[in-house]
Amino acid sequence: MAGRNPLKDKLEDEELDLSMMQLTDVPVRDIEQLGSKVLTVNLSHNLLTTLPGNFPLLSHITKLDLSKNQLVELPENFGGFKSLKSLDLYANQLVKLPVSFAQLKNLKWLDLKDNPLCPAVKQAAGDCITPNDCAMCAKKVVALLQSMESQLQRERQRRMAEEMAQQKEIEKREEMERERVRQEKRAAKEKRREEARVREAETKKETDQKVRHEMQLNGNQNAKSKNNLHSSNGHASSPDPAVSRSCLGSLVMFLLGLAVIGLGLAVSLIWIYTEGRLDSKSVSTALPVIQSDVEDYLMAVGLKTVKLYEQAEKSAKPYVESSLKSGKAAWKEGGVYMRKGAKYMEANYGDLFANILAQVKTACGIIWSYVLIGWQAILPVLLQAWEASKPYFHQLGKIIIEKSVELWEFLHSNFPVYADWVAEVFGSVSQIAAKSWQKITEAF
Repeated sequence: MAGRNPLKDKLEDEELDLSMMQLTDVPVRDIEQLGSKVLTVNLSHNLLTTLPGNFPLLSHITKLDLSKNQLVELPENFGGFKSLKSLDLYANQLVKLPVSFAQLKNLKWLDLKDNPLCPAVKQAAGDCITPNDCAMCAKKVVALLQSMESQLQRERQRRMAEEMAQQKEIEKREEMERERVRQEKRAAKEKRREEARVREAETKKETDQKVRHEMQLNGNQNAKSKNNLHSSNGHASSPDPAVSRSCLGSLVMFLLGLAVIGLGLAVSLIWIYTEGRLDSKSVSTALPVIQSDVEDYLMAVGLKTVKLYEQAEKSAKPYVESSLKSGKAAWKEGGVYMRKGAKYMEANYGDLFANILAQVKTACGIIWSYVLIGWQAILPVLLQAWEASKPYFHQLGKIIIEKSVELWEFLHSNFPVYADWVAEVFGSVSQIAAKSWQKITEAF
């Protein structure tokens, strides 16, 4: 069973009289247990220096007497006495009042005599001699504290605004720093890309120079071998004008034949892509398509060729290296015996082989002279025959194109399915021909 409240005997007519009890602390818990029946609390003539922080939570108290104590300050939450109407702080050691004092809007009576108040509070409090003075004291002191509270509120808002501005400035500087870092990273990345492009261009340039150099070396070696071959035949290096003209004519004839084949292939492609309509509009529309398809096809063939070459090089490289090593070893080993055999043959049969070689050279020279004589004899006849057959070749080409156009129109109008099949087959044949030509060019 809970103990009896020691303050219960002190309560009479809603007034709790705790005066002259030498109290050094306020028994807040015991007062709270008495409930809302306590409206007036008399704590005068005690030894109180401070008030507990939970004392203002007893917000139902309407009258509080703290006179004749030794209070040096009031708790910061003293404004919690929302219902307080009368407050006696006479004869204490108060210098200032808490800002929350401004919340005592129901306070009607206040006595602050005999306190070492600060000038502002002392001026607002006045003398507090008569009840009217105490009423005016309550009014002016609450108004003063409300003004101070407003100033503090504005100061807090100003400081908060400054802090927010400083925070925004800090965030702005941080964002600027992050943007600067991003710009530096982008610039570094772009610089690396540019350096990579420059390195790639230099590598490509070096590769092209190396290829051109190798081609020049190969060309010089071929020219040297041809000169050696001509000199070994025992004839002068300057060719016969008639022979040069005949070779040039043959080359021109070969190039003309290639041109005719290429022209026929081009006309056929235009015919297929325009679906037989050879008007200027259809041809101009088909040409970019043909160019794009040919470029795509050549690109695909080139990539496939490079891939096949790389695979072949990768698979053949070990065997080639092994063959070279074994060949070098065999050449080194067999070279000694070959040199010994050559010296023996030269010492015993050198004159015989020299005579045989001279006779073979003489016979080859005679045969070559007869070949040149025969070619010079039939060349005029061949040229005359070609000149005579030129008109027939032109006429034959026109007839072939005209008849091909008529045949295509007939097939397209009467047998469209067959015509499409022929076009598809011809396209496949053209692709095969292009692949074959690509392989031939790569081989040479």
